[in-house]
Amino acid sequence: MTLPPAFLSICYFGCIDNRYSHYVAVAKYRKGVSKAVSFIGESLRQLLVDVVSETAKKALFP
Repeated sequence: MTLPPAFLSICYFGCIDNRYSHYVAVAKYRKGVSKAVSFIGESLRQLLVDVVSETAKKALFP
C-alpha cells in the first residue's frame, strides 16, 4: 500500500518524514502532562498534610 504524496515527504537525510506525526506527538504530550499534573498535585497535597500534622503534633505535645 502506498500513501499519497501529501501524507509523506522526503526529509533532508533521505528518510521518509510523516507530516502528521507532529499532531500525534502533541496529543501524547498533552496526555502525559495531564497525568503528571494530577500526580504532582496529589503529591503536594500529601506533603502539606504531613507537614501540618507534624506541626500540630509538636504544638500539642511539646
